[in-house]
Amino acid sequence: MTALSNVSENQDEPLHLETDSNRGVATASTRSQQDMVRDLEEKARKILAKESEEERAARKKRKESMVEGGNRFYKWFCRRFRKVKQQWEKQ
Repeated sequence: MTALSNVSENQDEPLHLETDSNRGVATASTRSQQDMVRDLEEKARKILAKESEEERAARKKRKESMVEGGNRFYKWFCRRFRKVKQQWEKQ
């Protein structure tokens, strides 16, 4: 266990956060410290949620471009096949 001490802006008492090195979880001793930890955890969740939204948007964009590319190939293939089929029927 490691202890971090910092002076809180809102109060005169020092802030002691203890982190469990095995789990990486911060524990706080007073209610205001618990609120600060909760706020930090909430900010971290928001950041992670924002990143996941960006990843989803990127995946969607990649998928759309793949579909568009597949459609272009399909159209090209159909045109080419028709041309080859017409040439074959003429012979």
